[in-house]
Amino acid sequence: MVINMLKLPIKLSPLLVLLFLGALLATPFLVVADDDDETTTTDDETSTTDDETTTTDEGETSTSDDDEHDEFDEAENQEKDDAYERKLTINVDPDRVEIESQLKFGDNKDEFEIEFRAETGEEPEIELEYSTETDTLEAEFQFEVEFERIIEYVDNGTSDGYQVGEEVFIYEIGETDWNDIVHLVTTIDGSEVNIFTAMTTDGVFTIILKISGSITDLGNATLTPNSLKMDIEIHDFPYTSTDSKLAIKAKVETESESEQRDESTEETSGFGSEEAEIFIGNAAAQGFFSWAEYALADGSNVTVITSALTESDDPDEDLEEGKTSNTMYFSFNVTNSQDIVWDPKVGVQSQGTELGLIAIEEKYSSLRNTATASLASQSPTSPISGLPGFEFWLVLSMFALFQVSIRIKKRH
Repeated sequence: MVINMLKLPIKLSPLLVLLFLGALLATPFLVVADDDDETTTTDDETSTTDDETTTTDEGETSTSDDDEHDEFDEAENQEKDDAYERKLTINVDPDRVEIESQLKFGDNKDEFEIEFRAETGEEPEIELEYSTETDTLEAEFQFEVEFERIIEYVDNGTSDGYQVGEEVFIYEIGETDWNDIVHLVTTIDGSEVNIFTAMTTDGVFTIILKISGSITDLGNATLTPNSLKMDIEIHDFPYTSTDSKLAIKAKVETESESEQRDESTEETSGFGSEEAEIFIGNAAAQGFFSWAEYALADGSNVTVITSALTESDDPDEDLEEGKTSNTMYFSFNVTNSQDIVWDPKVGVQSQGTELGLIAIEEKYSSLRNTATASLASQSPTSPISGLPGFEFWLVLSMFALFQVSIRIKKRH
């Protein structure tokens, strides 16, 4: 091509110079445009590959990245579930249940004991003791929950829920007789669940306890190994009025600090919804008595109206030294219901579980960062334009101009 150009007449030399200068000036734009076109096409192909999982290099990298992260998610979730696993030791007598629960995994000591008593002439009572021990701390706490009475009241309209003075009849739970506790072991959601049923002989008041060593989906609720779920049931209450409602009086005794909260510990952790609680414990060990904010009354949801936690003023109460006793009322906002089912819980915020979850999150964060860095180092380089670059056109133009200048000199 260059040799043929050199044979052109001198009068065409200006045209030759203009052509090469034009090519020189246009070269950067051609190269950039071509690179942009190819990059756009590649990006489109990559996008298509991600959606259709075809075989281009970038598509394979993206799909591989997603699959690897999916595997991390699955493994991480399984290890987190395992961090809650507990070993249960259970002893059942006709009027009481004793449960020991120990964390299965990890080097830390983490255990709690629950004793439920349904003795004739006594209020049904649940006592929970928790202790935890790590390399840096050792802590424990204890609390008790009693269900004392069912109050039939007529709402006078001044405030929501039962108010002192509105009662028309009181059913003393502690003065009734109890049937023997029934223990059932069943499998739900692949997990072994222990169910204990205590019922008064007249059938009016029933407490059903449920506990498992694994996280279990009960269908309408999630059962965690860190808590004991209760179903409180009232059936065929002997009403004395046609426009009355019912409330349960409960008592909480503990040596530790307690605080009423609008959201439960397990709701915060994603294992519950529309729950409130009494948070009990200290800076190193915590537990809770929580409850559903709705109950099922004759097949329909009704609001459970909760009073403030107030210190008990019962002069006959025999408290151990250092303990405080607080009272609450749970009112069911429905008139003359024949069947009420309500779900409280008692449980702990396991320090062993919390430490295990932190370690698992750190482990998988490190694995994901390592995988991302490895994939980035294997990514293909950007495509290179096939057109000659700036340097080629510069050399060619200079060579042509040099040849033209020589021919001019020879003519002269």
